Amino acid sequence: QLKLGEVNTRADSSPEGTVISQTPIVGTEVEIGSMVSIVVSIPEKMTIVPDFIDGNIKDIEEIRNELRERNLQLGDIIYRFSDKAKGTIIEQNPEAGSKVVIRSIVNLTVAKASFVFDDDYRPPIGEHPIVIDEPTFIPRPPMDLTPVIDDHHTPIREIHGIGSVYEGRLDNSGITTVENLATADATHVAEVLRTNETTALRMITDAQIIRRR
Repeated sequence: QLKLGEVNTRADSSPEGTVISQTPIVGTEVEIGSMVSIVVSIPEKMTIVPDFIDGNIKDIEEIRNELRERNLQLGDIIYRFSDKAKGTIIEQNPEAGSKVVIRSIVNLTVAKASFVFDDDYRPPIGEHPIVIDEPTFIPRPPMDLTPVIDDHHTPIREIHGIGSVYEGRLDNSGITTVENLATADATHVAEVLRTNETTALRMITDAQIIRRR
């Protein structure tokens, strides 16, 4: 008592010929003789993911062009510390050679130049989203041993590796000066900064060195 209306097709993972949608939807009350349009599945078009490993992100235009030729899109560019040269593409997702549906997104992981000392750090924002790994600490450079007149009021940011974010977290917990930090508990500091105890202990040790000058 109903009539078949338009029959459209759409690429879908369902078996070819499956009705994947209809208008009006199931359960809708309609008049006798109304038209029902349907959408039928057809096989999805697939493509192969190119290999970008060991390439350089500075060749971003070539990367975009190659993806475009294969009906793919560039997704996130993730920066991570590596022993590879700065800008080297060290990972990609999906992997090279994978068979994927056209218009899929390919994410790249790129070697960054140096470690991050504080979570204030952000790389230059480009055309694509940037994802930053957790801050990583490396051995600090030689400290400035210039005598400090009043360590009770020495700003907490005098400690290597403490930026505005860490300073704010410490301040909220009552640790506002080098003197406070020098006598703080490493476990407590680690919890406040949301970091590990090794990093917290290193900061406390620096504060104690300044305090003894």
